[in-house]
Amino acid sequence: MSQHPEPLIEVRNLSKQYVHRRALSRANTVVDAMVDVGLKIARGSTVAIVGASGSGKSTLARCIALLERPTRGEIIFGGRNLLQLSRRELFPIRRRIQLIFQDPTSALDPRLSAVELIAEPLLIQRIATSEERLAKAREAMERLGLPAASESKHPLEFSGGQRQRIAIARALVLEPALLILDEALSSLDLANQESILSLLVELQRAYGLTYLHISHDLRSVSEFADEIAVMHAGRIVEQKRAVELFANAEHASTQELVAALRTVEAICTDRRTRGLA
Repeated sequence: MSQHPEPLIEVRNLSKQYVHRRALSRANTVVDAMVDVGLKIARGSTVAIVGASGSGKSTLARCIALLERPTRGEIIFGGRNLLQLSRRELFPIRRRIQLIFQDPTSALDPRLSAVELIAEPLLIQRIATSEERLAKAREAMERLGLPAASESKHPLEFSGGQRQRIAIARALVLEPALLILDEALSSLDLANQESILSLLVELQRAYGLTYLHISHDLRSVSEFADEIAVMHAGRIVEQKRAVELFANAEHASTQELVAALRTVEAICTDRRTRGLA
């Protein structure tokens, strides 16, 4: 990566407020889920957002993916502020930014087969003919390591790791520039996590993909991300290259995450030494 790589996407002063009406009261409660977040993601790089539950990570992911509208701020993509564009102008851009959810089961229509699920985004975007869409879906299945013989199976006939591969294939079939993984590995066992992380690295090298990886688990992103940003109470409180973050964690939230990871690593090392794992 060059010293000053070109940003694929830049977030400026992004904030999101939710207004909740109190029961038996006319007063509303305003909750700041995200406050003045700034973030640049270099083309072809991986940036991880880590933090405790409720820190604003998923809100940021949904806003960048245009599933929620921020209260204020800018999202610059391709030199344009996406928040100033009309729905018609955003339609072709949405395929360039894809979001992978934590639970693939809830994101996949159980009535459709695997190949139909993967081809569906092309249908929604009105891309190619029916035959071409199915051909692209089959190519994506092969790319994601899904057996061709399983194309007619439905989501509940697959394992959790395979369902997540289907969800990733659905996103990749649109040839996105940015792939957002919102806790996309947290529901999988360690073996599946490592397998899919390895696959994502291969796909990034092959297709120049850019990743925004949302996670509460510092361990899972420590070897995968070029940069790690730590969120706390709706703000990014620290952002550094992964190696620098571990060597010199400055904010208290970052120090707690690093300390917890090192404690877990020490316990695992001790168990292996004693032949318990």
